[in-house]
Amino acid sequence: MSGPISPKQAKVAHESDIPDVVFDVFNTFLTSYSGGRTSVVISQKAVVEALIAKGLERDKIFAKRWLDIEPYYRKKGWAVVYDLPGYNETYDPSWEFSVASGR
Repeated sequence: MSGPISPKQAKVAHESDIPDVVFDVFNTFLTSYSGGRTSVVISQKAVVEALIAKGLERDKIFAKRWLDIEPYYRKKGWAVVYDLPGYNETYDPSWEFSVASGR
């Protein structure tokens, strides 16, 4: 038995577990829509559809939390807000990316 891991080790392990194709899909959306805008909204449905088209399985995408990308983009200078519908709301979840203040 190797013993417990630290929160930092868990975070690093999760980041390395996210396939590059996930970041590639987000980057494609960001470069496609960011021309001159102050923010970019990317729907979860569009991301999942793109990942499935690239060969990933829907259940695995969610089970392995591969869409938890916010902290990695924040490190690169983005302000990222994930918008999930609340109780009695029916819209699709999405991420809003904008340039972090001071960047």
